[in-house]
Amino acid sequence: MAPAKIRGAVNQLFQLTTCLGILTANLVNYGTERSTSSLRVESCGTNRIEEGRMVLEKIRGTPNVDAEFDDLIEASREAKSIKNPFKNLLLRKNRPQLIIGALAIPALQQLTGNNSILFYAPVIFQTLGFGSSSALYSSVVTSIALVLATLISNLNDFC
Repeated sequence: MAPAKIRGAVNQLFQLTTCLGILTANLVNYGTERSTSSLRVESCGTNRIEEGRMVLEKIRGTPNVDAEFDDLIEASREAKSIKNPFKNLLLRKNRPQLIIGALAIPALQQLTGNNSILFYAPVIFQTLGFGSSSALYSSVVTSIALVLATLISNLNDFC
């Protein structure tokens, strides 16, 4: 057990390293999502779509991937149809998404102390209408805000 004098600082350091780990994971997710080796069908021709189906069959280990593959194609088309997701977020009709993404997710994480909420952030952002890339980017921004908030909270223990 840490000495009483530095116990709070050690606890805050643990939280900071956890937040930095989450940020690193989100940066890796965002970076690999943009790589050419990932399974993406959003702007592929017919040959690339078939190649994507073959990759999915290989990943799943079964040729029975029709339903999942159709869902991937449909989700890709829907994501492509959304223009300027960040600009659209500022519109009045999208205020719930703004509140959930900018306030609720970080607040729930801080109030519950449960970092796993951030694990679901990309899924929540996609459910709110963000495309795949935008959802991952939004998770990176949320993680950066979390790291900054943790650094600010550490000032009290380290000063």
